[in-house]
Amino acid sequence: MDTIVKPLDLNPETVQVLEEIRNAAEPYAVYGEDPAKTEAELRRLAQPLLEGAGLGKLYVMQYLWYVRELARVFRTRTGRELAFQAELVMRKWLAFGLEPNTMQFIFCEIHLRLKARAAGVQESGT
Repeated sequence: MDTIVKPLDLNPETVQVLEEIRNAAEPYAVYGEDPAKTEAELRRLAQPLLEGAGLGKLYVMQYLWYVRELARVFRTRTGRELAFQAELVMRKWLAFGLEPNTMQFIFCEIHLRLKARAAGVQESGT
């Protein structure tokens, strides 16, 4: 149980994203979507970033498992609960040995992409 309470120093960008999520009026565009579709979409986003960083295959796989878990959280939670669960996922994977800055970067990139996707849907819908 000590591993979940291991300190996670959040960078300013992650703090800002978590605060934005807490105060969001609308869920992300992936909320309630098909699990396989959402996981594949976020994997397509994260995999080139990870492979481009020169990480070994084992580390890439671990980060992709982390992304898979984030996909589940983004699909099933909103608002404060989403922010809490996302931070909990980061703490869990920190305990598994993932590097905190890389995890936070991926989390923020996922947020930006999903936010841009929602903005694109709103623009095309009007």
